Amino acid sequence: MDMFMEDWNASQFWYTEETAVLLAKQLLQGAASDTNIAVISAPSVFIQLKNLLVGRASFTISSIYFD
Repeated sequence: MDMFMEDWNASQFWYTEETAVLLAKQLLQGAASDTNIAVISAPSVFIQLKNLLVGRASFTISSIYFD
């Protein structure tokens, strides 16, 4: 959670860790190293996606949300 300077209690879509990991894995299915991935209003999914990408090919991923 230290990745963001944000009031996490104001963010909209928080999922359980299990659900966030599942969604992150689905985002990576069929993705190539030149794939761009945007995670909208789901910071828990973004964090799990970043965790899954540690040590893997570089992807361009962005977190987009509005409080």
